[in-house]
Amino acid sequence: MDWATVKGYAQEIIPIIREKDPRSVIIVGNPDWSKDLRTVAADPLGFDNILYTLHFYAATHGQDVRDMVEEVSQKGLPIFVTEYGVTAASGDVPRDLDSADLWIDLLEREGISYCMWSFSKVAEACSVIRSTVPKYKGFTQEDYTKTGLWLMDTLAKHTSR
Repeated sequence: MDWATVKGYAQEIIPIIREKDPRSVIIVGNPDWSKDLRTVAADPLGFDNILYTLHFYAATHGQDVRDMVEEVSQKGLPIFVTEYGVTAASGDVPRDLDSADLWIDLLEREGISYCMWSFSKVAEACSVIRSTVPKYKGFTQEDYTKTGLWLMDTLAKHTSR
């Protein structure tokens, strides 16, 4: 659906949410699987404490999408990455860790928070835990996939500042 439809729904539902919690942060999606931030930036919602979601997959969404994110972020659009991966948008190979590093560098530079998909044990490249690991907690280095090892290294690099 287009931004006008999403925005119309948000304009109806946000006041209802604000009746219950006037200061809550509300994350609003957008068209094109939450990647159409230029349209949002051209016509944002008129509420406080709003973040606009972004989804990206490093092996599918490259420099053109990073440029768009940087552009709208620098214009003041508040963004929260509610889903990203180091793989193709399908969740599977290929992995593009070089592109993922560029994405994280951009998000860190712009002060944009992010959540990775998928901290799971599914047999696909986006999963952080190897599918053959029988436990559900207490993970060690040996339990992580290549994606998981990248994530642990990236988190350590960016949280130790």
